[in-house]
Amino acid sequence: MRLYGYFNQAPTPAAYISAVVSIPDLNVKATVQFLIDTGATKTVIMEKDVGRLGIDCSRLSNPSRLFGIGGDIEACQMAGVDFIFDEEERGEHTERLETIRIASRNREKPEKFGLPSMLGRDVLNKYRLVYDKRKNSVFITDE
Repeated sequence: MRLYGYFNQAPTPAAYISAVVSIPDLNVKATVQFLIDTGATKTVIMEKDVGRLGIDCSRLSNPSRLFGIGGDIEACQMAGVDFIFDEEERGEHTERLETIRIASRNREKPEKFGLPSMLGRDVLNKYRLVYDKRKNSVFITDE
C-alpha cells in the first residue's frame, strides 16, 4: 500500500496528504487536505475545515484543550471517524480512527483560523513515512 502526498507551498510550505473524511454521526463526508505532522500526537481537523464541513462543535462532547508550538486551542473529540485515502493499487484505503480532535472556533485568537488540519502520529505510527523533498516524493506505506 502506498498513500501519496504532495508538497504544497501555501499556506504552509510542507508535505500534505488528502483524505475523504467520513463522520456518519454528523452526516459529513468531504475531502480535507492534511499537513503531515510528525509532531502532532493526534489527528486534528482545524477550524477552517470545521467551518467548511459544517461541524458544530457546540453539539459535541468531551471538550479539551490542545497544546502545540503555536499555543493552545479549544477542541472536542469525535469517535468513529473514517479517513478514505486514494491508494495506488487498490483504489482506496480506509483508516478508522478511534478518536480525532476537532478544533472549536476561537474568537479570541482569530489567527489560528488559517492553520491547516493535521495528520498526526495516531495514523503515522502505523506505517512508514517516506519524505524526500529532493525527489519531490512523500508517501505513507505499509511496505
